[in-house]
Amino acid sequence: MPGVLSLRTTTTRNPTTPRGLGSAGSKLWRQVCDRYELDAHELLLLVEVAHGADRLEELRAAVAADGAVLRDDKGGPRIHPAHNEWRMTALALSKLLATLNLPADDATLPGVRSGRSRAASKAAKSRWREVNSGSPVA
Repeated sequence: MPGVLSLRTTTTRNPTTPRGLGSAGSKLWRQVCDRYELDAHELLLLVEVAHGADRLEELRAAVAADGAVLRDDKGGPRIHPAHNEWRMTALALSKLLATLNLPADDATLPGVRSGRSRAASKAAKSRWREVNSGSPVA
């Protein structure tokens, strides 16, 4: 039918690692793809996350080589520009990872938690505090 968009969901099993990834990005790619079957849109997100992981490693290396605090033209201290870039990249990656919605506390992906899991964890902690404080739990 003309003018009707047909959307198909395709799942890719064990996709090829994209060219141009460094060691951190390749490792992340394999860890995710070896464990999960991702749809095409999820693979696009994962490519960006993998490149971001490589970028974080580059930024960490720059700060490690130069130090976190540099001196400006007048000799005053200033934060390494790579530190700020690292912070922004890490924030962007955390949002992309939350969008991928990988299971919380995945043993193959230490530290990766989905947004839903953080909310569930916060709610559980809140209920625990209420139970231990003697307040009724609804």
